[in-house]
Amino acid sequence: MSKPSETLVVVNSANRNIAVYPEPNDFVLDLKQRFEVQLISLGFLQLPYSQFLVEHDWDSFFFDVGLSFPLQVARTLYFRAPSGESRELVCLPAPFTQVVYVGATPEGLSLWRVDPRVGPVAAHGLVQASLGVVPAKVLFAPDQAPLQVFKVPSPTDLITPRAPSGIQPGYTAVLVCTAAGVRTFCSPEHLCRALNAFLGDASIQLPLRFSYHAAEMTLALQPQALAGGMVFLDARETSLLSTLSFPCPRGTLPLQPMLSTRFPTAIERRVPIGNYDYNSLRQQVEILVNPLGQFSTILSSKIYVNFFGESELPPFTEVTIASAILYDPKAVALYVSEQLALAGGALASIRLDFTEDTFVIFGKVPFRIFWGESRLGAQLGFDADLKLDVFHRGTPRFYCQTPSRVQLAQLYGGESCQHMKTLVFQSSGRLQGFKAGGDGPVVRASGPEGLSVPVGVVPCEYLVALPRPGDAEGFFWTVASLTQAGLMPEPPAALPKWYTLLSPLVAEDLSCLCTEKQRIVPCPVFNCAVNLYFPTPPGSMQPRMAEIMGFEPGAALWPLDVALNAFGPAPALKAPYHVTLEGPFYVLVDLGLEHMSATITHRTGNDVKSRYFACVALFSNFKLERYYKAEQATTGINVVNSFHVRITNPWGASYQFHGKNWSAALNFVHLQKAIRTECP
Repeated sequence: MSKPSETLVVVNSANRNIAVYPEPNDFVLDLKQRFEVQLISLGFLQLPYSQFLVEHDWDSFFFDVGLSFPLQVARTLYFRAPSGESRELVCLPAPFTQVVYVGATPEGLSLWRVDPRVGPVAAHGLVQASLGVVPAKVLFAPDQAPLQVFKVPSPTDLITPRAPSGIQPGYTAVLVCTAAGVRTFCSPEHLCRALNAFLGDASIQLPLRFSYHAAEMTLALQPQALAGGMVFLDARETSLLSTLSFPCPRGTLPLQPMLSTRFPTAIERRVPIGNYDYNSLRQQVEILVNPLGQFSTILSSKIYVNFFGESELPPFTEVTIASAILYDPKAVALYVSEQLALAGGALASIRLDFTEDTFVIFGKVPFRIFWGESRLGAQLGFDADLKLDVFHRGTPRFYCQTPSRVQLAQLYGGESCQHMKTLVFQSSGRLQGFKAGGDGPVVRASGPEGLSVPVGVVPCEYLVALPRPGDAEGFFWTVASLTQAGLMPEPPAALPKWYTLLSPLVAEDLSCLCTEKQRIVPCPVFNCAVNLYFPTPPGSMQPRMAEIMGFEPGAALWPLDVALNAFGPAPALKAPYHVTLEGPFYVLVDLGLEHMSATITHRTGNDVKSRYFACVALFSNFKLERYYKAEQATTGINVVNSFHVRITNPWGASYQFHGKNWSAALNFVHLQKAIRTECP
């Protein structure tokens, strides 16, 4: 028998065939030579500890808080038949549409008709088939439960349960089609369902269907088989197609497949490059995601200001900040600036503003602020007291904190996983903190635009009711459509008057409204949701950021049916599976060898391949002692010419390297004689 010899084989995942094996944790490596192996020992093995490593190639994700299409042209499709006849359809319902009570039906239900001043073309944008997708309701009073829409007999009529007694014909109400917060559509899938339900309705029957590609964040428009003649799309400057980012040329186009460029309203956020543990990654994501745009409540507190030239020892100038509830960061900046101006003296030269997602504090003379026991500094994005300077910028932490839920499963795949944590978002609903009774905010006429209230009184897109003179006459229905705000001027210029527009749903005569201390009634909306999108990097299957955070490429509301109920409980955004963000306690390296035995070949005529030769356990932080022996005893001859390497975590799933390569050195003890596996 020949004397055994040793050969050092270096295995590097970078040498694999990337086209066949895209991932470095599961691949076959050809050794280009056969070895009659008696023993294998492991010289070294280097694995990247990168279960939650964030790199430039996968540091971005997108989110939105739903979609609204307030303008009718943004919700309309235009068609033209070969005969030249044109047709236009409002495919999506408006968030709020004013309706008028007509009377009771013979069945004992209530008939409502869209206000004639709204528009003649599919005024509410609903069809019978869309009621299962968009839970439309009629809100006749802000403090009363809405009426569910039962039937849509025409583009201008609605059938609801019987209205409360005392409502006379001509009473104005609002058709509400919100599904998630103040948004009409809570996710791309929900939007496609609504469009397809509308286009597939018996009264419409248009051969168009929409679908959504979650990983690419694009909408697809696919024509169906045409039963009659050809129908053409009339692509105008503004229509539903342009609103949904379809790059269609202007003019008349035959129905053909189309692809949007990017799902609209998606906001990009980038996670800073780094290696995170669970808590730090969760905090980073909570800072970056702004699901609500709501600031919070400012509690009554005291801060202390010290100017250049004054004593650096206390006592400093004390400023009392009164409590307030504000719904816009610009309103917070204006409010705190007003509180400093009321204190008088040099304090009036300090101003706050909100730009580029951060609060800034500036003044003419260098100053510093001590927050004391107040949480105002943390709300504004300042971790510590301000140093002496004329300009200070906080970190982007004005967002309302996104509550995250940690679920600890007892067992997963038969293994205890108490150390596993699942990153789960649960968005809070926007609740209007309006105080009942007392004087309301100052409401001023804004010409043809409607009314205006001070910024921060009402969140943008909220439905706001103003009582008409006399309780029996109903309400003026308006929407907080736009916040008018600019840059904060430097002192000694006067503080600006920022305001939010209240646009009437229809043209109204506002002369009967008192413009001072008018009572307004914001209609609370309970459901708000966050939709997350993760773009797919080139050459990979699952988006890395989605994989690290534990979500699918397109994560949306859960559960959808509950979330579509605008007056139900707040929905939660849940990860579809458990993902460990702390790294496994150990990993397993399986060395699968091409095993060939002369005895087995002779008896069966088939080679036995892909047999796992050894399993090496590497404990965190994956330190490996030299010459870890991986032995395999067989009755035949172990002939090795390739490796099938698989690296898994303790519960059997592939350990993810997130694009990183690894290497190992294997010491082969083998025979020098020529290998013969054929039968004589």
